[in-house]
Amino acid sequence: MVAHRSRGAQRQRVVIIGGGVAGVAVGAALRSDGFPGRLLLVSDECALPYRRSLLATAYLRGQASRGDLLIHPAEWYRQTRIDLLLGARATRIDRLARTVEIRGHGPVRYDRLVLATGRAEHVPAGLRSAHGIASVAAVDALRADARTAGTAIVVGTGTVADDAAAALRSLGPRVTQIHPDALRDGADAADLADLVVRALGTRPDTRLASNAGLGSLTRVSTDPAGRTIDPAIVATGGLLGIEDEAAAATHAMAAARAVLGMDDIPAIDGRPPSPAGAAR
Repeated sequence: MVAHRSRGAQRQRVVIIGGGVAGVAVGAALRSDGFPGRLLLVSDECALPYRRSLLATAYLRGQASRGDLLIHPAEWYRQTRIDLLLGARATRIDRLARTVEIRGHGPVRYDRLVLATGRAEHVPAGLRSAHGIASVAAVDALRADARTAGTAIVVGTGTVADDAAAALRSLGPRVTQIHPDALRDGADAADLADLVVRALGTRPDTRLASNAGLGSLTRVSTDPAGRTIDPAIVATGGLLGIEDEAAAATHAMAAARAVLGMDDIPAIDGRPPSPAGAAR
């Protein structure tokens, strides 16, 4: 598919799965590169696409609003001609029929599919009732409960867990941070504090891609530009292990050119992209 304004190109549809920085950046890059067809961005969250980098810091502290997190306001999507399907989860890809099943909406046809499903929490059974920090809705609920909590436990290590613990302390509770291994001896964190928060980190959300035969449960096979073994499907963003938002936006520009079948795709991380449809 080439970005010409022919009648055929105008009938083409690109479906983007994922409402994070990478998914939105692919849509913007496709328009910048001249794609005239339909663009549909599907997100399982009801909120407009937003940046997640501030969730455990400024947003949890109450120093940033939902509006501050938005990648673009609603008007930008209308002007860019990107249709949004929010609060809808993609559950299955039929590569032969070139459709993606959207819960509550049935199969949606695509000519090219972009997988920007990002990263997901791995939640142990014992922490499913704990507060999370991976979405704006989860942090809203956490912040509301933190106002009346006297004590809190943050389960996790690393930068995100440290940030969440510091932000919670600013809201009033006495916070203890523990390693996840501390719960393996049968300890129930819910018995130890008014508030329990899981901050265990995330990993690439490969479920949709792996179920479609595009990789394993831990890794999706692509070339550096994100082209999978299926020439109609490109992957980008956190799904490929890209965590930094600026890096995700940069990769998305190359992924958009791969979607359009362009040959002038720049090297990614110093590696030239392989021929179209080839996976590394």
